[in-house]
Amino acid sequence: MGTIRFFLAISILITHSAPLLGVSMLNGDMAVICFFVISGFLMTMILETKYLDRTKIYFINRLLRIYPPYIAAVLFAVIIFYIFPNGHHDPYKALGHLLRTENYGLFWAAIVSNLTIVGAEFSRYINVKDSGEILFPNFLYRGQGSGAHNFLFVPQAWTLPLELMFYFLAPLVVRLRTRSIAGLTFAVGLAYYLTWQIARFKNIPLETSAFFPFQLVYFLFGSLAYRAMGYLNKTLKADIAWMQHIPTLSFVVAFVLIFSAYEGLRVLELSAEYLYVLFAICIPGVFIFARVKWTPNLRQQFKWDTVQRNG
Repeated sequence: MGTIRFFLAISILITHSAPLLGVSMLNGDMAVICFFVISGFLMTMILETKYLDRTKIYFINRLLRIYPPYIAAVLFAVIIFYIFPNGHHDPYKALGHLLRTENYGLFWAAIVSNLTIVGAEFSRYINVKDSGEILFPNFLYRGQGSGAHNFLFVPQAWTLPLELMFYFLAPLVVRLRTRSIAGLTFAVGLAYYLTWQIARFKNIPLETSAFFPFQLVYFLFGSLAYRAMGYLNKTLKADIAWMQHIPTLSFVVAFVLIFSAYEGLRVLELSAEYLYVLFAICIPGVFIFARVKWTPNLRQQFKWDTVQRNG
């Protein structure tokens, strides 16, 4: 699993820089959504195993995993941007502009967001004109003003509020039966689809990449993937010869998706949703592949200790 996450991180890095050795891989938003799928898988797993009936400890540990590294990153960025002003991204200049235009409300909102992450995702939906006028939602004002991400010292942190919202919902999700999670996933996905169809009909250039209610569906993909791993475990325990190759195949397919899905979907003119569904299907096998040394005597090598719920 670590290898897959490493290459997803490289995909995001490439999106913000340049192709690596001529390879583009997934674009940044696609890689972020794949991370959401993995997050849904892992949060469901730890809540049903390590943190079973220990929800309070789970919340404390999640906050400790997010906030100390984030605060350290902000402090580092504050120092770096002060010593080495960046013409492309200069939070000091952007925040100073808010003060000059007397946009105090947005100024303090930006300060709070920098310190707490709260509301960082909304930076993707706000543009500010030179006059100080706020344009919201900015996808209705293409090409006007500059993005509110310029007010953040770590603009990439816009994904963290979405992660935190799922972390708080996850204990409720794992209490659901598998069919209920599937029903919730379908309902959220249907709302997402209908919203896009209405926006397309009305010719509205909708942007939902940082809107948690719609991004929730990808976390739920991950939750379903974890529940599916229980069925995969049972299949592998049956020692059906061709089934033993599923984990290896899953890893290979996930790897291929990261390196070729972006161009493949563009050429085939397919929605990125096909990528996310296929990626979620691969996750259980990828996890098992990463944990098990595959030998002919699979039953003795694998410890079947996953806590399962009946679907």
